Amino acid sequence: MFDLYRVDQVIRSGGMGIVYRVRHLGWDTDLAVKAPRPELLSSDAGRRFFEREAESWVGLGPHPHTVSCAYVRRHENLPLVFAEWVPGGSLAEAIADRRLYAGDNRQRWARLLDLAVQIVWGLRHAHAAGLIHQDLKPANILLAADGTAKITDFGLARGRALAGAGTGAGPDATLAATYGGHTPAYCSPEQDRAGRGAVLELTRATDVWSWAVTVLELFAGERVTSTGPAAGQALGRYADALPPRLADLLGRCLEPEPARRAVQLDDMVTVLVEAYRDVTGSAYARTQPTAARLRADGLNNRALSRLDLGQGEESERIWAEALRVEPHHRPSVYNLGLRRWRSGRITDAALVAELEAAADGRADDAVHDHFTGLVRLESGDLPAARMLLSRAARIAPGAAEYRAAAERVAATTTGHTEVAIETSAGRLMAVTVTPDGRFAAATSCPDPSHDPRIVEVWARDGRRLCRVEAPIEGTIGTVVLEPLALSADGSTVACGVSGGWAYVWDVGTGRRRAAVPLTDDPSAVALSSDGGVVAVATEDCAVMTWDVAGGRPRHRLQRPDPYGRSGSFVDTALRFDAAAGAFRWTDSRGRVRSWELATGFLSGSYPVGMAAGQSGRRSVMLSADGATAVLTWDGGTEVWDLADARRRHTAPPPPVRPDGGAVDAAGRQALLGHQGVCLLWEPATRRVLRTLQTDATSSYPTALSADGATGVTGGPPGSVRLWSNLTARGPAAPWWYARPHSAMSLNTEAAAVRRALEATAAGSREPAATGAAVAVLRAARAVPGHRRDPELLDLWVRLGKLGHRVALLDAWPVRELTAGGFAAPAVATHYEDGENPVIVLTGQVAVTGDGRRAVTAGAKTADVWDTRAGAVRTTIDVRPYEITAIACDDAGAMVLTASRDGVLGVWDPETGRCRHALPGAGDIVQSIVISPDGRLAVTRNQDGGLRLWDPVAGRRLDPPPGLRAPIRAALPAAHGEFVVVADAAGLHVWEPRTRRFRPDPDSTGGGRPLALSADDRLLLAREPNGRRLRVWDLDTGRTVSRLTGHPGPITAGRLSADGRTAVTADANGSLRVWDTDSGRCRHVLPGHPGHADATAEEEAPRAPDDEVIRTVLQTTRVSARYPLDTRSAKVHLVAGDRFAVSTGPDGVVRTWDLHAGRELIGLGRGQSVAAGRAERFVLVRDGDTARLWELDWDFDFPATGAAQTREQR
Repeated sequence: MFDLYRVDQVIRSGGMGIVYRVRHLGWDTDLAVKAPRPELLSSDAGRRFFEREAESWVGLGPHPHTVSCAYVRRHENLPLVFAEWVPGGSLAEAIADRRLYAGDNRQRWARLLDLAVQIVWGLRHAHAAGLIHQDLKPANILLAADGTAKITDFGLARGRALAGAGTGAGPDATLAATYGGHTPAYCSPEQDRAGRGAVLELTRATDVWSWAVTVLELFAGERVTSTGPAAGQALGRYADALPPRLADLLGRCLEPEPARRAVQLDDMVTVLVEAYRDVTGSAYARTQPTAARLRADGLNNRALSRLDLGQGEESERIWAEALRVEPHHRPSVYNLGLRRWRSGRITDAALVAELEAAADGRADDAVHDHFTGLVRLESGDLPAARMLLSRAARIAPGAAEYRAAAERVAATTTGHTEVAIETSAGRLMAVTVTPDGRFAAATSCPDPSHDPRIVEVWARDGRRLCRVEAPIEGTIGTVVLEPLALSADGSTVACGVSGGWAYVWDVGTGRRRAAVPLTDDPSAVALSSDGGVVAVATEDCAVMTWDVAGGRPRHRLQRPDPYGRSGSFVDTALRFDAAAGAFRWTDSRGRVRSWELATGFLSGSYPVGMAAGQSGRRSVMLSADGATAVLTWDGGTEVWDLADARRRHTAPPPPVRPDGGAVDAAGRQALLGHQGVCLLWEPATRRVLRTLQTDATSSYPTALSADGATGVTGGPPGSVRLWSNLTARGPAAPWWYARPHSAMSLNTEAAAVRRALEATAAGSREPAATGAAVAVLRAARAVPGHRRDPELLDLWVRLGKLGHRVALLDAWPVRELTAGGFAAPAVATHYEDGENPVIVLTGQVAVTGDGRRAVTAGAKTADVWDTRAGAVRTTIDVRPYEITAIACDDAGAMVLTASRDGVLGVWDPETGRCRHALPGAGDIVQSIVISPDGRLAVTRNQDGGLRLWDPVAGRRLDPPPGLRAPIRAALPAAHGEFVVVADAAGLHVWEPRTRRFRPDPDSTGGGRPLALSADDRLLLAREPNGRRLRVWDLDTGRTVSRLTGHPGPITAGRLSADGRTAVTADANGSLRVWDTDSGRCRHVLPGHPGHADATAEEEAPRAPDDEVIRTVLQTTRVSARYPLDTRSAKVHLVAGDRFAVSTGPDGVVRTWDLHAGRELIGLGRGQSVAAGRAERFVLVRDGDTARLWELDWDFDFPATGAAQTREQR
């Protein structure tokens, strides 16, 4: 069964069906699988009724006296119910074999009364959940080995009846509205009447009647009646042999009228407990159990049951609930991610990232490897799947699922194959592939402005067949991607180059066959099947064909436009459709144009896309054979058959806005280039089948063969990738059912958490109790499923205020915020209530210290987010002008924006209202720095101009006199008392209130201030050569120390609050930790491999550039302040200045222990970070997405010594 279960025993279950005892090989535990008779569920409606009732059992939740139902699954269109296996058999069996009746009368009655109480407790749990059993009887009560009684089969009898056993109930029938299924010997009078056709409402009283008949049989040791309604008369025959209190209780439970029947289950328990005392002379030993709260494992299984029953939206709601109960619950992350991936809402890469975020950070994490391997296998990435699944099986050799998955993937031969090819030059200009996928070509060059284009052709296996050069005349200005084409037989390759030329070569010999002069730069090129004719489109809207043999013009398909691109220009690739014998393209007016090769006549022209009624940003992809076009826009996708101008089908839009792409001839799949990755996309379903590459470089251009099996994409600089078997589909990843927990274990875990809550409350009030609180809270967080529990985490952080951070235990992303228009590189900070910082960034992202607020800023607006709700709190709107810089004060009382109209705006962040609009800020303000008290703001312009402002009063202040342009940086003190300015002459300290200079630091021109200590006494600055730093005492103007040793230009520097520690970064991505008193380098950290755009020499300021501003420009700590204009800063000090978070040229966010000099936990990919003052959250920008990460710190509590390292944990 499902390759996951071993059937160990088959048990007939009367007229209902069969019960299998199976061994779950992954959990190494037994389950009961209940399979209804197929004839009972002969109709689809019947199956749905049965599944709905069985699902009510799944949702009942764990209780010590009910059998837990793990999930419902379909097998061969038959619903199977998977429930807890109870090894002691049923109460009916125990009555029949007389095992309950050993000992004297007192012992027997004590045993039987104990069972009666337990059954009432089980009924009470079901009734509290709104369930009426309707078929309570000894056969539906199971006994565990320790004597625990458990009620089973909730809803199954009713499900059987609704499925077709003669009820006549409709699909909207409720638990209280129909008699349901029942066993005649135990049914109540009202059930019997309903079975005979009466219309009445069943209530909990019907279960009370059945309980009384069951208990009477239990004490009698035999069946007391063949019809349940006659049980009242039967009681008279046995009353004298029962304990008096019990006999009286049974009499009240067997009242024929439900309204007069004793239905208060708590009162029934009280009577039974008193009867027990009467019989035994001692108190009843058991305590009333509580219903266990359904944790994430149970919710995950419940969601899978709903999904298997076709209730997809409900399953997603339950998974969301599971993730609220236990953030990053891995089965829920995996299953919900699979569901969203398969429905086209996320990519496989996003799912893998979610699994990575949910991982526990250990190198030997078998769960992570197994889940990720299954996703990789389904995506077609066979090598990665083999590596991950085999490693998971090695890490956990006893896990049957892991072992089986490793064996399956080892036997799998179908998957995508990749050949990485080194090109002859660094920058990739264009790629193409023949329609049959046998040959591929690429154009590359070291420097597009003046270097020749190198054209190379390869066979599908990666063998290079040809390498030729296309010359460039003069120096080229702006270079766009240049067109490239292969003939269908692979014999000829053509390339268009900037400067107005197209060249054609013979692939076999490398001989140039033609050099065609053009009227403008080429925009598209195509070859006929045999390479005899070349067609070229140019930027002036012309399209021409030439005979390759003689290089002579053949036909003018479209004349040049005298006004350039104002006419109908080719906006997609040119293609040759061999079947139609025509060149084909789509133009800027939304038309498909087809021109006969032989005659040069226009054979077809018809509108698609925007010209046919669609609007918005449009992208069109033509298949390699020119037969198919896929049109995407904001509102959807269309697949067109171009030969007969027929729209094949429509679909939702792709999940990303493609930068470029290619499609197969059937329109079944496409390659989409987007932000440095290439997505294999299925238009009909909107699903991204696989993310083919995730290098930091752009994956555009792309090419795809007509059959969709062969693709060409960009790779790392200087390479291309050839992909084969792209039409192959890996086996579907299986859904993952979590091992259910018993009610007893769940209650034990819940008790540990309650103790932690109580102890933490006491420990935070009384320092003497801190040690005990720490120990209890650690134990609670160690309970499975509670490590990332938000309530426990809040308590841990609150308790941590009594100690100090000593280790980073874990980190995980909490939420994603999507923001567009990351354009400018300014950043700023404010603090709500003096504690919770809101950092506002243009072109960046930010987070409050408590993680409840974050800000994303685009070109013309900035949004303040409530991160817990995922909703925008306020929008600051500067339209129609673009924001060039932004800042805010510590108190969060104002936000400052500079816009392209030269106005400095002062805004209320709560209402978005503009308080002051101050002209004179200049054309392009590169940065705004504001003092924490909001009394002083400094703006620096592209031209090097410096301006000072009082934002509160709404006026401009006098600037420092005599500065020598350009102004390179400005760094204000904490309360606006002074500002450190770097100009061409050196560093100056200006007091705007007194309008005087302090003594200058003993510097020479070209330095740059990087950071101030918390008391504004010490200044860290970069020296003019860019590779050395100096620490100054600003009170005296003297040098404290010099920091030397960086091999590359220094791009960032930070000072600890006391100024005794500095951490710096250079353009090569390396980090260094310094003792500022002595100038000694404590640690050299490996940092970020790669190379950043930075130079040692100072340059004239220029406009913000998202390619240059790669990382965050401002720390969010209040203990030390840093300038906003450091070009490539990459590091933050956090957690008492002992730890740091950094970004760099490799695009990876890393965390560091500065005391130990070692790397800690990676925070995934990102170009910039912002850390909150509470140091619990870090916001990472990755492309157009911001991820809020939570940091889980360990603390040292000096009074208790209660610290625990991540390894110990």
